Amino acid sequence: MFSECWELTSVTMPEGVTSIGRLAFGDCQKLTAIIIPDSVTTIGQEAFSGCEGLKIVQTGSRITDIGNSAFYGCENLTGINLTNSVVSIGSSAFSGCKGITDFVFPSNMTAISDNILGSCTGLTYVTITGKIASIGSGAFSYCTNLTGVTLPSTVTSIGDSAFSNCTNLKSVNIPNGVTYIGVAAFSSCSSLNDIIIPEIVTGISTLAFSGCTSFTRITIPNSVTNIGMYAFSGCTGLSSVTIGSGVTKIQYEAFFQCSSLRSAYFLGNAPSLESYVFNSCSSAFKVYYIGNNGSFSNPWQNCLTAAFEPLTSPTLVASTISPIAGNVTVSITYPAEATSKEYKQNNETWASYTEPIVLTMNDTILARCYDANGKPSYTTSKVVDNILNAITADPDSTTVIDQSTHIIYGLHPGMSQEQFEADYIHLSGNIHVEYNYVSGTFGTGTQVNIVDGAAKSVLNSYTVVIFGDVNGDGNIDSIDAGKIVDIQNYMASWNPVTDAAFYKAADVNGDGNIDSIDAGLLVDSQNYMTQIDQTTGLAG
Repeated sequence: MFSECWELTSVTMPEGVTSIGRLAFGDCQKLTAIIIPDSVTTIGQEAFSGCEGLKIVQTGSRITDIGNSAFYGCENLTGINLTNSVVSIGSSAFSGCKGITDFVFPSNMTAISDNILGSCTGLTYVTITGKIASIGSGAFSYCTNLTGVTLPSTVTSIGDSAFSNCTNLKSVNIPNGVTYIGVAAFSSCSSLNDIIIPEIVTGISTLAFSGCTSFTRITIPNSVTNIGMYAFSGCTGLSSVTIGSGVTKIQYEAFFQCSSLRSAYFLGNAPSLESYVFNSCSSAFKVYYIGNNGSFSNPWQNCLTAAFEPLTSPTLVASTISPIAGNVTVSITYPAEATSKEYKQNNETWASYTEPIVLTMNDTILARCYDANGKPSYTTSKVVDNILNAITADPDSTTVIDQSTHIIYGLHPGMSQEQFEADYIHLSGNIHVEYNYVSGTFGTGTQVNIVDGAAKSVLNSYTVVIFGDVNGDGNIDSIDAGKIVDIQNYMASWNPVTDAAFYKAADVNGDGNIDSIDAGLLVDSQNYMTQIDQTTGLAG
């Protein structure tokens, strides 16, 4: 429609437009800003591609789809606000947008398309949340200023060249659910310090980590059966590698020109090797195998070999093994020669151990270690299964949880549910809290439901009482006093069973009656003439 209108500088798009078509504003090189109305739901392929002067795009709140190459080559685009209505962004949609410095993916997206932000050389930070399952090929390739990425636990696949040539990328977590790491996925990420490969990955693809010159140690998990061609070639900082017991084949030049590589520790039988796997490694390079493993010889595949015994396995001790409605602390002791001490919770990634691990729910803790030469220990574990699903009062709070009446009191008037969870209660086990409100806010009558995190069923329910708050808004004021007067004068009524919390909250002089005396005390409380003790329920 306006494609190649080279002198077009601004556009006013009327409300009522629902779609921006293919190449609608393509190569409008002097277009600097555009506001897209709320009525638009689709931005078509190449709609703004080549708009080199475009700096600002204000999108509407109802956009669901952004087409392939929609903003391709918009070199001066500094940012775009995308709402969570967006469910799909096509391949190369923002490729070559060198001015973008940070990018937040909408939470309803399930996949990141191929080359979506490729060659965005100004990009330093990316936020990926929600439901993303796959990272497309070349998605962030040549984002040379990208320093860190946190991938959500939903990710299962990282495509070919997804992060290749991200030369300033220093850290990236690979979630435990990832089963595929593509060809050259992290190739030439020269600042990437280390990588933890998930223990369900079965193969390391060709060139997957080639040229990662800052690597110092790599552990190939036991799940891997094949290490592809050039997988770690040119990793010049790599000094040791631990190769899991499942590896049966290592392909051509997998560790070629790893010039600092001095040791490869094999935890299983000798795999088949293609040519030049360890060529041009350190002159001191040696293959180590466990005990009297007869599948290795000396030399083996032109490499010197030696038997080794793994380091003494770490010892894990729980603070208690008795059933407990609270936390369990797991302490880990490593052998003296261990210089790298690692642990992980069952569904998380490996991390350095610096202090005991505090568990609020049952879990499995694993531990392993390495010495200065990269010699590994076996991985050991501790199963913690004695944490009960329970809600208890925070020990530093005034909270009272009456298990006989299922009433919670001792709380501060005007507090929020966030304060309640942070400062007044403690949850142990795999549970969380859901609420049913009386007045839309946290106050007397609020139902606190304890929900099983696995079964999603309600385990127990409690009712909140804030003494003096008889309308359920969490505050104590003249409205509450008026409510008590209405109850006394039969202008309003409470059900003794379903409204028991309000009866308890209203009787602030403790005489068993609800009358004008209680109402007067609430007015006095509002005017700072008296206080209501939230642990006893009495004014005084």
